[in-house]
Amino acid sequence: MSQSTIIWVANRNQTLNDSNGTVTISEDGNLVVLNVQKQVIWTSNVSNIASNTSSQFSNFGNLVLLESTTGNILWQSIQQLSDTLLPSIKLSINKRTGKNVKLISWKSPSDPYVGNFSCRTVECLNIIEVFIWNGTHSYWRPGMVGSLLAYIQ
Repeated sequence: MSQSTIIWVANRNQTLNDSNGTVTISEDGNLVVLNVQKQVIWTSNVSNIASNTSSQFSNFGNLVLLESTTGNILWQSIQQLSDTLLPSIKLSINKRTGKNVKLISWKSPSDPYVGNFSCRTVECLNIIEVFIWNGTHSYWRPGMVGSLLAYIQ
C-alpha cells in the first residue's frame, strides 16, 4: 500500500467535527462543503455563474467546477494550493491583479489548519525571487530563481 499525499483541503480553517460532511453543488452553482446541520463550511465562491454546473476530478487529482453546457473551468483546486507543489504548477505573481500563487504550511502534520510558514514569490527591482516566510518575517531566501517562476504581465 502506497502512502497518499494530501494536496488540497477545502475547509482547512473550518474543519468538520465528524465524518458526516457533504460535498455538493449549491443552488447558485458553487461547490460547497456542508456539515451535518447543512451549514456551509466552505464554498468555491465563484460569482456570476449559471446554476448549471458540474464537478469532476482530473487524472492528477485536480477538482474542477465546470460550466455544464460549455465545459469551461470556473474554479479548480490547484488555484488554492496547500503545502504541496505539484508538477506543472508554478509559484507565480500576477502583476495586474497582485494575486500570488503560494504554498502555505499546515499547522502540524495531522492538522491542515493554516500554519506559520509560506513560500511565495516577491518582485524586487523587476527580479522575481522566492522567499520562505515565517508569518510576516522573511525566513529564507535562496537568491534569484526567476527562470523557475511564471511572471504574468
